[in-house]
Amino acid sequence: MSMTKVREIKIERVGRISIAHFHADYWEAHDFAKVEGGSLLTQQRALHIISTDARALSHLKGKRFWLSGGGVNREDDKYTFDKAGELAKITRNPTGEETVKVSNGTHPPHLKVYGDTFMVRNRWRFMLGGDIEPDCCFDVVVYEATHHKPAHASTIIDGASAPQMLNILRLAELNADPTTRSLIRKIRLGP
Repeated sequence: MSMTKVREIKIERVGRISIAHFHADYWEAHDFAKVEGGSLLTQQRALHIISTDARALSHLKGKRFWLSGGGVNREDDKYTFDKAGELAKITRNPTGEETVKVSNGTHPPHLKVYGDTFMVRNRWRFMLGGDIEPDCCFDVVVYEATHHKPAHASTIIDGASAPQMLNILRLAELNADPTTRSLIRKIRLGP
């Protein structure tokens, strides 16, 4: 008989965003944010929040995470962005804090936030890409709450509604080893 060890996921609330510390591919990140009552950030929202919130920037330096949306439809180049996080061609000499290196691609978008040494040396803080397969795992899941999750939702089993049970199964799936994850996915999605 095999035992599954459930791991604790550390979630930090940093200003307007939450950062969950665990390795997740795109679908796991998307499902986890949804189970937690939120959604992955868009590219615009991520750039706006990280560039205006020093605490968010500090927590995300050196991290890469999945964003919502479909691909990155820009030429491979460096861009700047406005206060809303919209990318724009560079027309002046921006600081590294305002510069994004873009890698075009049709895969789900991801954002890497570089540390200070890298930013000063290369004159860009962010790397936005659509060039990595969605089954690649990144170290954190960054999301913004869209509604409040009930307290201890993952432990409410007796008398749970069908949607609550699906959320419980999704959370269990995220915490499981690959074999157990596969079994839970079959239960959750059906034959």
